[in-house]
Amino acid sequence: MDVKKILIIAAIAFLAIIGFNYYSSAQSEKARAARAAEVDALKASIPQPSIQPLVATKASEPTKQPETIAQATPVASDDELFGAPKAVIAKVDTAKKDKLIADKAKLDNALLRWNDAMKIALTTPRIHLGDKIENLQAIKLEVLSMSLSPCMNEPRNRLANAMSIFIDGLLEFKSNTDIGVFLFEDYAKKANKDMGLYQVISNQCISLV
Repeated sequence: MDVKKILIIAAIAFLAIIGFNYYSSAQSEKARAARAAEVDALKASIPQPSIQPLVATKASEPTKQPETIAQATPVASDDELFGAPKAVIAKVDTAKKDKLIADKAKLDNALLRWNDAMKIALTTPRIHLGDKIENLQAIKLEVLSMSLSPCMNEPRNRLANAMSIFIDGLLEFKSNTDIGVFLFEDYAKKANKDMGLYQVISNQCISLV
């Protein structure tokens, strides 16, 4: 085979290779384009989810207000706390109060007579004190025999105890010429404490009704 034929065959083979590569490349491009078109068509056929903005979704829901202390527990107003008391609170058992006032009046009357009798006893000589002490004892027994409301029992007991101490002091004064005065003063201090308690407790009985 001469050289000319060899060159012609080589050129034809080279051109065939180039043509085949061009054809393969063109086919590949066509295939890629077809696949891309198929992918786009597939994407278009899939329904896309509707995405609402987060702010819009929250706005559409009713806003829940946090429960405040005022909503949870009713608070009394200043008028309710410091105003005039309501009729139910201010209601007073007038019958009971009147009875307590009357009881204290009886005790106070006995105390007035007692004070008068004590003034006379303190100005009486020792030798004549017997009758005066008997008068004081009679007033004390009158106090102890009084029928009173239960609340007035303790004030009455305090008053009667003070009277007993005063009487004991007078008896000590009567029988002790040297130190009788000092003994009586000591008894009087103790008696006056119970006298003071009588006034305080009896007044409380009335004011607390």
